[in-house]
Amino acid sequence: MGKALTGKTAVVTGASSGIGSAIARALAGEGADVYVAGRTAAKLKGLVDEIVKGGGKAHAAVIDVREPASISGLVDRAVKETGRINIMVNNAGLSYPGSIAAGKVEQWREMFETNVLALLAGAQAAINAMRKGKVEGHIVNISSIGGRREGAGVYGATKAAV
Repeated sequence: MGKALTGKTAVVTGASSGIGSAIARALAGEGADVYVAGRTAAKLKGLVDEIVKGGGKAHAAVIDVREPASISGLVDRAVKETGRINIMVNNAGLSYPGSIAAGKVEQWREMFETNVLALLAGAQAAINAMRKGKVEGHIVNISSIGGRREGAGVYGATKAAV
């Protein structure tokens, strides 16, 4: 019996560590050709090596998700190399904990650009690629309990937006 995602292509942002790398491993384990994105080249290389050693397919891209062109470029690469995108996991996230009174506007901006705008850009790129290729797929947006927790500050606001 084949694996559930054989012949499918997935893109996972924020795959350098934590939830993103676990999602990438799980998708590859089910047979998906996985494109992992993050900011840390060494961690991405280690993840790709691990997946490939386990018999899976994986490709790394060091990108800044705050640049919409980098996300759409990754989706375009996945489509060019595999012919499709079936799964988009918008997982990249950033937190600067603290109160609004002690916060820094630049950190808030970085959180909104990473946690909200990059997610929208990733969803848009995937939707357009799926429609163009006439491929049905799934877009998964990762949030946090912080979006529902009182006192989660600006981070909580970004996750509530997700």
